[in-house]
Amino acid sequence: GNLASGKTSFVTAFAKSLGIDDAISSPTFSILHEYEKGLFHYDIYQCGSEGFLQNGLIEKLDEDGYHLIEWGDASFEAVLQKFGLRYSTIDIETTDLKRIYKVNIDAYA
Repeated sequence: GNLASGKTSFVTAFAKSLGIDDAISSPTFSILHEYEKGLFHYDIYQCGSEGFLQNGLIEKLDEDGYHLIEWGDASFEAVLQKFGLRYSTIDIETTDLKRIYKVNIDAYA
């Protein structure tokens, strides 16, 4: 989704569904916030795919849990595919005050 489309709001709702009561914020500058119950929340807007790899975060994806990554793009999907990682995508479209979520389960398996 674009800027202010509700990516972190989605992560907040996801966390709540897991029973996580922590305040959820975007990890824009820290890249990663880890929460209880195996929730990992990444924001790769600042670092992109290269920064994700350089910071060794690809190894974090091996940890059990839910890995929600904001600002993933085609180059990031190529990285995931290169490492043989399964993933799903969620595209967020904004129209007026509504959000439309398009989920692609197993975008790559």
